[in-house]
Amino acid sequence: MCRYKDDIYDRIWTPRIVSSEYKILNTSLTVDQFLNNGYQPASTVMSTAETARNESLYLTLSFRPPDPNAKFYVYMHFAEIEVLKSNQTREFSIWLNEDVISPSFKLRYLLTDTFVTPDPVSGITINFSLLQPPGEFVLPPIINALEVYQVNEFLQIPTHPQDGN
Repeated sequence: MCRYKDDIYDRIWTPRIVSSEYKILNTSLTVDQFLNNGYQPASTVMSTAETARNESLYLTLSFRPPDPNAKFYVYMHFAEIEVLKSNQTREFSIWLNEDVISPSFKLRYLLTDTFVTPDPVSGITINFSLLQPPGEFVLPPIINALEVYQVNEFLQIPTHPQDGN
């Protein structure tokens, strides 16, 4: 686990243990130096990305929450870190289990874009798939960073209704 001094929200980022099915891409250039993205993941975090080793058309991210009834918001951060040829693009759809939740997500060079689940997700297993559309010049999906936040539901009112009057 690492704390990055340039992360304004003091988040702790843990590198994912990458299996032999995936490879890591990286750049020494600064990603999002003008703070294009309100979530502002650290540039050092965004300077690496994961993709399928075999140039697969999809990338899968799965997790099994300890409590299948717990609800989570998921933030996926993306930035194109490779210089693409003029006829190339990196575009994909984002799926949650069997449902498409973003039909077309296109990356921009050295700029961070974030996808947030529109509603909290839950389940025994939560599967996200990044699927590349067919096309000769469309590159396989990548992901730079992922944040998962659990929704805390309070069963009691946190303050007395008369407080603040």
